[in-house]
Amino acid sequence: MPRQPKKTKLSIYLIKEAIENPEEIFRNEPGHEDIEDIGTLYYWHSANHEPSWLQSFLGGRLTAETRNAIFGASARAVVLVRVQIRPGVHRLFAVTFGNGWQYLNKDVFEERFGLLCTLNTIDPDQLRKVDSKNIASIPKDMSEQLSKAGVASDFAIDPEQSLIVGIAGVAADSGTFGKIVTGRDAFNVTVATDLSNIGDFLELCYKKYADKGYREQFDWIDHISQVRAPKRQSELDKQLLASIQPPNQPGTWMAVPDIVQWQQISGFRYSKNGELFDDIDLPNFLASLSNNARQDLTIKTLKTRQIICVRTDQTQEYCHWNAYRCLYCEVHKDDIVFLLSGGKWYEIQGDYVTQINAAYKKFRDAGSSTTLPPMLLDRQTNLFEREDEYSQRVAGRQADRACLDCKLIRHGSTHSKIEFCDIYEPSRFIHVKKYGASSVLSHLFAQGLVPAELFLEDEEFRRKLNKKLPDALKLRDVSAKPDVSGIEVVFAIASSRSGVLELPFFSKVTLTAARKQLERLGYKPSLLKIEADRTG
Repeated sequence: MPRQPKKTKLSIYLIKEAIENPEEIFRNEPGHEDIEDIGTLYYWHSANHEPSWLQSFLGGRLTAETRNAIFGASARAVVLVRVQIRPGVHRLFAVTFGNGWQYLNKDVFEERFGLLCTLNTIDPDQLRKVDSKNIASIPKDMSEQLSKAGVASDFAIDPEQSLIVGIAGVAADSGTFGKIVTGRDAFNVTVATDLSNIGDFLELCYKKYADKGYREQFDWIDHISQVRAPKRQSELDKQLLASIQPPNQPGTWMAVPDIVQWQQISGFRYSKNGELFDDIDLPNFLASLSNNARQDLTIKTLKTRQIICVRTDQTQEYCHWNAYRCLYCEVHKDDIVFLLSGGKWYEIQGDYVTQINAAYKKFRDAGSSTTLPPMLLDRQTNLFEREDEYSQRVAGRQADRACLDCKLIRHGSTHSKIEFCDIYEPSRFIHVKKYGASSVLSHLFAQGLVPAELFLEDEEFRRKLNKKLPDALKLRDVSAKPDVSGIEVVFAIASSRSGVLELPFFSKVTLTAARKQLERLGYKPSLLKIEADRTG
């Protein structure tokens, strides 16, 4: 009767098809020993004691010299195994032990191998942990773990805005994959597998990776993924540089990458003592470079050249960013769109892009029931008026309007310091924001959703809001739940760019989610462009 292997924790990576040479796979040169009919063990010298997996997985297949070299609390090794996944086609797997994964080059493995294997292996009703990244608003990494197994809706996952980077759950077939499986780039399992049957097990792992069955439960998970392979990033950066060179491509521009308090800043400089501009603009940035730097533009220049945000007194710096982080770029390739946002590249499925763009265009073109005057240019400073100045000026023109910009309402532990809107009308809540990158505009849409929810559901919040309103506009009965079916929530974005209002893709995603939620609450959301008046 054959020996039953002991359970061993395995971390499995799938090496990319084009990579065959171990010199391409590892960051530095390891020791190695060929394992007959299986593959090759690569290891790095350590000391102290023999790791448990050396016996449970590798058994007696290694020479004494190799076994002695792998001793240590920080033992690290990788077994490369070539497996036939279908007739005539082989793939290379890296099974890592200890810290061996740290010695794999980042470009060599399939980035979502473990994630897709896990999605096709777990019981969808038995999730335990989800690691995600919210990419449509302020960048936020989240790791949530349940005290007991649950479903996707038990986690704070927004299918339209969450990039799932890792997942753990209970395996549907625990006899084959163990009880708990986890996956990111690596597929992590604890199984009764050793060298005698590792080939069969890896073949099964590949079938799980290639299976599209996970889309029945997690169809949204392929919408967005982050590009992390340095080689792919480099290729996209080359296309970015090509799109920057005049004439600039319509899918590439610059914008403020973070939320700023516009009332506290006077403008932006592209060098310490350079000219002050009212906004960040790609042509102005390029003009600030020397002829040589502009003609031979490099990613290094973009990542080292600072854009300075200047305080209102024009003597102190408010904050600064490198130029690369301020760039937005779209690269279209076949059915995939690659986006540079906030200094990171993302891969977006083409059908999802089409869906979001169509929803945005329909919403934008529907317009708003109101109009707002242009944002004015100050002749003395050559800068556009601040958001608070604009809101005060516009609200002061009509008796049924009130400026609530910067009039914060302290409410609750999670919603403290809430700005209800910038310009209040009984039938309109108007939110004003200068154009910016995804995080800036996404914050605007979230800023419109939260107070709208509280206004509808929370009597105490309405009471606090009433104290901020002038007597003529106060709510008559704060205790009664309001009828919001006639109230328009207006997102008004000031932009000096000519033509229709075009937003970064992730802002369109956030806007779509906010619009749907506002409509579910009974509001009428709308989008409005505030033009820029340079004639002054």
